[in-house]
Amino acid sequence: MIDFLDQLKKVGFDYATYSGISISPFELGEVIVKEKTLKEAEKKVTEIDKHFAQGFYNEAEKKQKKIAVWEECKENLQNQLVTNLEKKNTTSFYHIWDSGARASGESLTQIFAMRGNTTNYLGEVIETPITSSLWEGLSPFEFFISVYGAVKGMIDIALKTAEAGYLTRRLVEASQSLSIISLDCGTDNNILAEENDMPLAKRVYGRYLAQDISNKKEGVILTRNTLLLEKEVKIIQKNKISAVQVFSPLTCQLVEGICQKCYGLDLSKPGEAIALGTAVGIIAAQSLGEPGTQLTMRTFHSGGITGDEDITQGLPKVKQIFDNVKPDKQEKSILAKTSGEIISVEEKIIRQKDDKGQEIIYPLGKKKKVRVNQGDIVKKGERITSGKIDLEEYLEIMGRDICQNYIKEEVRKVYDNQGIDIDEKHIEIFARQMLSKVEIISGGDSEYLAGDMVNYQQLEKVNQALVVNKKKPASFKNIISSLKDLASYPDSFLAGISFQNTLKSLVNYSLYQPVDYLRGSKENLIAGQLIPVGSGFKERERFLKNK
Repeated sequence: MIDFLDQLKKVGFDYATYSGISISPFELGEVIVKEKTLKEAEKKVTEIDKHFAQGFYNEAEKKQKKIAVWEECKENLQNQLVTNLEKKNTTSFYHIWDSGARASGESLTQIFAMRGNTTNYLGEVIETPITSSLWEGLSPFEFFISVYGAVKGMIDIALKTAEAGYLTRRLVEASQSLSIISLDCGTDNNILAEENDMPLAKRVYGRYLAQDISNKKEGVILTRNTLLLEKEVKIIQKNKISAVQVFSPLTCQLVEGICQKCYGLDLSKPGEAIALGTAVGIIAAQSLGEPGTQLTMRTFHSGGITGDEDITQGLPKVKQIFDNVKPDKQEKSILAKTSGEIISVEEKIIRQKDDKGQEIIYPLGKKKKVRVNQGDIVKKGERITSGKIDLEEYLEIMGRDICQNYIKEEVRKVYDNQGIDIDEKHIEIFARQMLSKVEIISGGDSEYLAGDMVNYQQLEKVNQALVVNKKKPASFKNIISSLKDLASYPDSFLAGISFQNTLKSLVNYSLYQPVDYLRGSKENLIAGQLIPVGSGFKERERFLKNK
């Protein structure tokens, strides 16, 4: 294998010098005609200014509408550019772009069409766009305003690279104890994988099927517990299946790890299921943490940035979700507590009528931008006003499963928007960890006391046993733990005291959890033991059997 890799490297370097590809913008000729598109955009901007002067828009709305116009203009030019470039498929420029080696649609648009909107020192979008392209050259004024975004980009790289590194550390600390410890946890719980902005084929690839798939002609075409690889995914596509039930780390019932069936394919070994002892928690942390630096560095590279007072993107968005940052009162979005019709939108309150005819009143704070109108039908959990969603409130309204899915989707979209491909299973592991603890409300006939913080999967097993014996199960409340909470208060006191606040952690653990069972990688490293992953997992299993 080593000889093969060495030879492969040599072949790559040899033929890289033979290709002789060099690019010249001149070989493309006239790739776009942008005067007409710019005139149409300028006409729309003039109309917006007229409406603003007549009092139809406030200052913020005028700015957002202008930004939207120029973003639409830039997108039209980009589509025109890509279409025309595909026709010139014999040029070196096309080959380099089409191969993905260099240049994206965004960077080509800035070179040949227009740079678009840029940001100021505060990160706010400047409503005056740069209509010139880099190939045409910028005017003195355009160069001046483009400097804002460039300076902010360099400052952010210097300041936020450390934040990305710290995020990686918290991700590893929060998940280091998770590994594949069983072939099958025996659960029937699963998730529904549907096609949205992400293709269904990509969403289900590498997962185990949780229910049979059938069609009218052939009957069952794929059976439960089938690992969905290229062949199986093509069958799903051929039969135009739009939704599939699959197993997921979110629904795994194991307390101390994850099973092979809920995890699925080993992403580093095509065609092979994940092996026992694989440290999937640390792999997930590395998969999300390493591109975190890229999120920071890519945020301000593009010239066009869509502006919205409610939108946080890039690394700050990932941190906001994983750290469970509670938004300020003014920034917090009001969520519909139930489904129903909006019966009135007043200056200080919004009234809603639910399905039973009961009226619900939502007080409006200052600077809240209302997203609904009288007569609208809103769904439970839908945002009524602009702002940031409070995860704890969303969990209370929508429940555990939907909240986990929201965490997964929001984090995935951040990476997708930056062109970073992350397998959903890695994000699901952290969504599972964030909701891994519950608070006991009533102990029922269990040994738990009100206020105890208990592992969700452990409590489910205890409650199932109580129900079988016709005893009263414990009731609980779902809670969200941030990465810092998970890293600071794990089950292992060795892992906990070595993260932060060592003295405080030592006191807490000595009082409430003085025994460490050395189940995770970190605590075993500290104790000088073989870590329970890979070959170390097999050694531990052999030792426990012979004990």
